[in-house]
Amino acid sequence: MENPKNFSELLEERGDKVSLAKLYDKTAKEMAKVRQHIRVIVADPQMTGAEKREEIDRLNMLIGEMAQNAEEIRRSVYAEQ
Repeated sequence: MENPKNFSELLEERGDKVSLAKLYDKTAKEMAKVRQHIRVIVADPQMTGAEKREEIDRLNMLIGEMAQNAEEIRRSVYAEQ
């Protein structure tokens, strides 16, 4: 086990990467929830095909925005270095 000083130095040195990993993990989980919602829509017998397409398109745009936001944050972190 590393001593606290080494851990602190490591965290300071790689803190941005740790933060990005947490961001990516959170974003991936949020995207998975949206994909699950898409699966529910696809299986919904009450919705028409047009309604399904409209909602799925909207949710796919949301997934794209989530990915774009995560990428913009990554770029800003590495631009500061």
